[in-house]
Formats: sequence, C-alpha cells, structure tokens
Amino acid sequence: MPFDPLKAEDLVLVNRLLQSHPDLNDTIAVVRQVGAKAKYPISSFDDLEKALGGADATVTFRGRSLTMTEARTLVPAYYFPIASESDLTAKMGDLGKALPPLTSVPTRPDTLETAIKLMAPSAVRPSAAIPSISHEELLKHSGFGKQRPSVGGLPEE
Repeated sequence: MPFDPLKAEDLVLVNRLLQSHPDLNDTIAVVRQVGAKAKYPISSFDDLEKALGGADATVTFRGRSLTMTEARTLVPAYYFPIASESDLTAKMGDLGKALPPLTSVPTRPDTLETAIKLMAPSAVRPSAAIPSISHEELLKHSGFGKQRPSVGGLPEE
C-alpha cells in the first residue's frame, strides 16, 4: 500500500491514535526536542545528549523513562552521524524493534526471582517421618516389569 500523506482533517484521528500508540507519541516528542536544540547532522551521542538536556536528562522511549546515561547503552555507535530528522526517526524506529513494547512487559515490578517464594532455610531436620517402601513393593505398585512386548504401542493378541 503506497504512503498517502495525511490531510488537516485527519488530525482528530491522529490525536486519537496517538493515545493508543504511545511509541509514536514518544518518537514525536524526542524528534521535536532534538529539532529545537540541535542542528543536523548530529555527529555523536554526546551531541544528541546535549540536545536532549545532558546526561541526567530523561527521555521516554517505548513507554519507558530513560536517563541519557541509560540510553547511551541502547544506542549503537554506528547510528552516528544522524544526517536529518528523517534519519533520526528511522533510527528510532530501528531501535524500537530491539526493545519490546511496554504493553508486552508485565506491569508489576516483581521479577521472576521475587515472584518465586522459597521456603525459609532451617537448620532443624523436619520431624515428619520419611515414607519407606521396598524396591520390590515400588515395582509391584507401579506395574513396572509387567508390561508385555508389543508393536506400535498395541498389545499383542
């Protein structure tokens, strides 16, 4: 399907869609901020960081709030220089593919490790008696060894 530019009457629809597609809203915010404070080409991450407010500044990307220090670990060095606004949006789209959308990330802050509840350690041996059963009795109850040979899982007749 070829790209059809939007018209002014599409603005209401675009604003409604932005509410359910926060990734696009985040991209627009970053592109606006970079465009207001930087000139293209942006030659390094340091220049991008400066345009976005310094190392302690935060940006929202794919629904996550990141400091520029954290963002530095996500942005590959080969993205630079960023030649234009369209190059920036293309590289943000590419970077977005590497990060799953926030909607697929569990909303609870618990990690798997904290979700797994382990029994508290104890130095005392449990008082419950350990069940004892002879090896022969175990085989008898399980029916092991009483199977008859068969072909394809069907009993021989």
